[in-house]
Amino acid sequence: MRIKRKTKNKTFDLGQGFYLKFRLVPKIQSRVGCIWFFGMAVSKSKKQINRFLSSRKNKLSGQKTGRTGFLTFSIAVKQIHAWLYELPENDQLLFQCETLKQYEIYKKRILKKEKITWYCSDKKLLFIAASTK
Repeated sequence: MRIKRKTKNKTFDLGQGFYLKFRLVPKIQSRVGCIWFFGMAVSKSKKQINRFLSSRKNKLSGQKTGRTGFLTFSIAVKQIHAWLYELPENDQLLFQCETLKQYEIYKKRILKKEKITWYCSDKKLLFIAASTK
């Protein structure tokens, strides 16, 4: 089945030469709705981020730890909320973490402070939420 929705992108300048880019890609289309994959990357070069998000073969020079890590985390949660409200009815957003530590941080925030219902998978380190329309 052909997906007729466009990819959404958003880039932030974190200062100190770092850029943060989010991408929301429609991946799986069904009769009911669409599943969107959420991805993010931090790096000193926009070109490097674009290559990473398209192929995932390159290493990034960015950091997701320390002070910058908390900043990227808070911006990511705000962007996920904004896009959940923009998604059409019956669509879902899927966000998969790369590490267990990252998953635990997001799980702690999402389950305690969110009004949106999330499905969490501890084995696959992913979150799924339905659009809020």
